[in-house]
Amino acid sequence: MAGISETRHNKVLLASQKRTTLIVTPAGDAVGFDGGNLQDELRILISLLDGTDLKNVAVDLGGSNYFGTIVIGGITSLGQKAEEVGGRLVICNASEEMQNIMRVMHLDERCPHFKTLRAALKELN
Repeated sequence: MAGISETRHNKVLLASQKRTTLIVTPAGDAVGFDGGNLQDELRILISLLDGTDLKNVAVDLGGSNYFGTIVIGGITSLGQKAEEVGGRLVICNASEEMQNIMRVMHLDERCPHFKTLRAALKELN
């Protein structure tokens, strides 16, 4: 069974957990990273939602002012998996620019945004 320790080598999608919540912190936009690594990291994170007691996902976007479609697509995939296992996706620390992009993509309708990780975790617990 996969555990959070499986993410120790992640370079793009850094992960930790708090109770039943998987906390994902993208280290930056995928442009600066190998796309294959990102997909491998995403597969590991999705497997955590399948094979552990983790069900919620909190994505902390404080690592950069902008994230492109590859990272946003990964976040969307995590949100879909969280819903499949009875959980929710929330986002926090997004820059104004990212909040605008999220509105244009209607991502803000699928997952709420919080100013801090603490506030996001409070909402999930």
